[in-house]
Amino acid sequence: MLTPPDGPPAYAFELPGYVTPLLNETLRTHFRKRRNQNKALAWMLRCAYPGPLPPIPLPRSVVQVVRRSIGSPDQDGLVGGFKSLLDCLQPVSARHPHGLGFIADDSQAALTLIPVAERVRTRAAVGMTIRIWPYPASI
Repeated sequence: MLTPPDGPPAYAFELPGYVTPLLNETLRTHFRKRRNQNKALAWMLRCAYPGPLPPIPLPRSVVQVVRRSIGSPDQDGLVGGFKSLLDCLQPVSARHPHGLGFIADDSQAALTLIPVAERVRTRAAVGMTIRIWPYPASI
């Protein structure tokens, strides 16, 4: 199990009441609907972050995503469901039109993803927490 770096994250987001769809649901969604969902997610992230967008993205980063939901997702569905979230965290480009520029890339060389699934009992507790740290030199 990967653990996040010590110290406060460079960026943190709290999305109460929202969880990204799991991989199977995302794959079966029409491309236009998925594009609209990605745009809405980018706006939620932008509204959840109080400061200005970063001038340059973190070249290497550690991203921890805590997904609180009533059901327990399987591991591949959990990680695959974060694709749209990671696309929104990257810089704006032709491939990522709704990018915000927090991380440089979502490749294995540039990103360490720490997915956490927590099961909650009530719909009021459903939500997501995203924390981003610069990649520590000691790892």
